[in-house]
Amino acid sequence: MVLTQFALSLELTRLVPFGLSMLEKGSQRLISLARDLQVGSGSDIVIEEDLAAMFGRSLIEPRMASTFRTVIAKNASTKLCDGISLEAGPGPTTLRALSKNQTPYFSMVIQCSLLTSALEKASLATAIKNIFEKQAEDAPQDQRPRANPSEDGLLGVLQACSEQTSLFDWNNLLLAVAKTLDDPERARETTIPAVVFRGLATTLPLVQHFPEDRMLHIECGEGVCLIVVWAYHVLGLSLTIRTWFENVSRDCEFGPRPAQIFVDARFVVNNTIRAPSVTLLEVANGETTETIFKFEPDPDEPKIEALLKKRANGYGKAVLRSLPGINNGQEAVLNDMAHVTCAFAILMSRSLCESMDQPGQDDSEYDYDSASNHSFQESEGEGQQQATIDDDIGSRSTLIPVPVDEDRLVEAGKFLLGIRKLNTKTISQYVTQYTDRPLTSSSLDPPVSLEAALDEDGTQGGFDENWRRAVYHARILSILILAFAHVHDLESCAELPLNYRWELLAEHASANKFCHWDGKSKIGITESVWFHAIALLMVDGSRMQEERPALLSDRGWSIYLTTFGFEDPSHTDAGYVAIKPGTPHRNGVYKHIIIDGPDKGELDASEWQVEHRAGDKAALECTNTVTLGRPLCGERRDSFIVSLRMALYDRGSTSTRRAGYRELYHAIWTVQKTKSCQHPIRNKEKLTLTPGFATISGFGDKDPWECDERIRICLTAHNETARWRALLAIAHTRQPVAAEGLVQVMLRGNDCCFKCAIAQTSTRSGKWFIVL
Repeated sequence: MVLTQFALSLELTRLVPFGLSMLEKGSQRLISLARDLQVGSGSDIVIEEDLAAMFGRSLIEPRMASTFRTVIAKNASTKLCDGISLEAGPGPTTLRALSKNQTPYFSMVIQCSLLTSALEKASLATAIKNIFEKQAEDAPQDQRPRANPSEDGLLGVLQACSEQTSLFDWNNLLLAVAKTLDDPERARETTIPAVVFRGLATTLPLVQHFPEDRMLHIECGEGVCLIVVWAYHVLGLSLTIRTWFENVSRDCEFGPRPAQIFVDARFVVNNTIRAPSVTLLEVANGETTETIFKFEPDPDEPKIEALLKKRANGYGKAVLRSLPGINNGQEAVLNDMAHVTCAFAILMSRSLCESMDQPGQDDSEYDYDSASNHSFQESEGEGQQQATIDDDIGSRSTLIPVPVDEDRLVEAGKFLLGIRKLNTKTISQYVTQYTDRPLTSSSLDPPVSLEAALDEDGTQGGFDENWRRAVYHARILSILILAFAHVHDLESCAELPLNYRWELLAEHASANKFCHWDGKSKIGITESVWFHAIALLMVDGSRMQEERPALLSDRGWSIYLTTFGFEDPSHTDAGYVAIKPGTPHRNGVYKHIIIDGPDKGELDASEWQVEHRAGDKAALECTNTVTLGRPLCGERRDSFIVSLRMALYDRGSTSTRRAGYRELYHAIWTVQKTKSCQHPIRNKEKLTLTPGFATISGFGDKDPWECDERIRICLTAHNETARWRALLAIAHTRQPVAAEGLVQVMLRGNDCCFKCAIAQTSTRSGKWFIVL
């Protein structure tokens, strides 16, 4: 007799008892655990029990259990600022699962870790809630279970499992299964039909505990690799996967025979699309005798979205391998396209300039809903798009070039493309060949190897179409190379998981400029362009909606601005970011975003004051008493709010300027730094100012330029807080001066003497601040 889904879950409860030790503990310990879970990591003790009741009846394969415990037990901590650190490794949810006598929770955590690595968390939470609802719908009126868990609550637990187990690499297992199936493309099909997920979540414990009496028959054309990793690698069940090619079948075995699970991996049968299903069968004497329950699709059942990630180191190679002419393993062609991609990055880097027309604007104005539905379409982007680029960067008098170290670009290319050796001479030759040309297929000649490979393969679409695709891939990857060239310590983020939907970058507000570049015009960028380009492939879109974040975190990794730590501004690289494993943590609480506080404090409490003019003697000194206090930290739902406090003591009174790490990042963006000199730094040496120079004290956050001298020298030497305070004040009021363009800033480094700082600035036109 075929059972209802509620009756099936009832049979599961009866046949596979589920005992929890939590209620046997003291109430104080219970309350403490609940607080750690809900307040600290966003999880929920009750919903964890619900999920443990669903997944915790399955036993984990012993070798997998041992490996998983060893990997996720590792932890690391990185200080961000006073009170906040990045914590990688086990948190409250996983620590509970790793403790003794918590086998159901360990089983729940490891299965949720796998599922969240391959499936989008929000849609997975919806699918799990749907299972609870279907069980409730089938239950008799007098046996209705308690209230179902909310989607937000389920999402919190899934988030905790994902982040606290992020060190375990599930992707390698998915790739290994695809290789065994002799179908690498199947590794990209990580989505799983909702009906198949519902069937597996309900029946896998029964098949595992009663291998001689129960088996599963699955008809499903997608998600096969995920099914194998879940059932075979994690739970130790044996499977037979039947794949098809041109109506010829091939069986692939995982584990010993007879298989406990049979998967017919077909979408189409007899020229008809077949709906996926899961059938639980009763087995007697090795023969199936009766259908116990069949899970069939519900037309209202929401789709579970796939989330395929690739590690950052070698990400570009995976993208290029999808191209015709390279997808069959032609390493020579791949190598040539890698050199072309790096050449694109260098060409674009030589046209970058700082966009200044709207100080404080960034690249976060991005339609993520549009991007999530993006399909592959290449635009050659000539003509009309060029006007957009010119409009963005404004008048040429306000442009400041953004230098990019080309050696760093090549290193970033090696990192992303997973190629240890790139020939810089070959890259230079492509740069020369493509200079002053639009980066479009109609303007560029392809590498000879790619042309030959396409001709040899006879690939569908024709040569022109496939060369267009190759150029499009190279352009998008070159943007990512530019972004990773601005990452401090590349090797520390080698394992960073990036969304394999790389075409999302084509929809980024600033990245779109690169795709439509004519090869000659200047490309205006803001300070956050590289931060957002990487975060787009790293962080769920919902978190990208936060206005002007200083840090974003997802799946146990964080990307943040280099102003964290409040180093001296001369040691802070404008436009650079840091990427580390870990989630922001403070006083037992985890959040995923850090933003600046809204209150900037007393902006009108100080103003610029001229101290010396032409003929006066000035020294390398700080005339302001400025100190950095302990930062103020607040919380929103998923954010820490940080305000740095800089106190100025002046004439017996104290005024406080508040700022965040994002504002510091903007303040240093348009700043140029002095070159080092060979002279000794004589702090007491005095220089006589020449006409056109004046020294100033104070900080004029609301004090625009009203000085006759062309160059103002801020007396802030030897005090990093005063130097930052001056940069904030300058950035707050900087506007282009009508006749001479933007008032510019020169920041003296500790390796440059006073005299050389003045000399280096004096040779440049326009109005300047020098921050000593």
